[in-house]
Amino acid sequence: MSRGARVLVDGYNLLGVLRPDLGSRADALESARAFLIARLQGLPTPRGETYVVVFDGRSGLGRSAKRREGAIEIIFSDESEKADDLVLRLVRGERDRSRLLVVTSDRELAGEARRLGARTVSSEEFARRLAERREGTARAPKAGAAAPAAAESEKPPAPSRREVDEWEREFRERESREGGERKPGA
Repeated sequence: MSRGARVLVDGYNLLGVLRPDLGSRADALESARAFLIARLQGLPTPRGETYVVVFDGRSGLGRSAKRREGAIEIIFSDESEKADDLVLRLVRGERDRSRLLVVTSDRELAGEARRLGARTVSSEEFARRLAERREGTARAPKAGAAAPAAAESEKPPAPSRREVDEWEREFRERESREGGERKPGA
């Protein structure tokens, strides 16, 4: 059985889409990071998908920091390394890069990740699809299943490998129709 997709998330980039009101105060950033992690923790990983969220290093730590919250691995780059560089280092360190999906709207990061063999999706598109899935999950429970509790209905399911492949194909087609890649959102 093959391993599931590994989703590498450019944390602050995705937060810029999910929380456009985000300021730069430390308490606001901590709250926003917690919001993002909670959103991702709601994603079931039935096919072995894993999520790694990468943030730029926290001031004062001087070294990278890594922690796990549930099924989500959170990595802060050290102060001398940008999160983008850490994402690329993770891509380079992966044996089977075709199973990687990098979530970012940073054109340079996405281009390099694709050049290295990873698939990419913009933060805007990833957020939009998650919202659609969450709305669909809340509206239409599976036949014969008990209605989910209120908190559970807000949790979107994790994308399957087939869905990720479909997303990538749709993104490429949309970029071709629009005449190039989208501008970064954050």
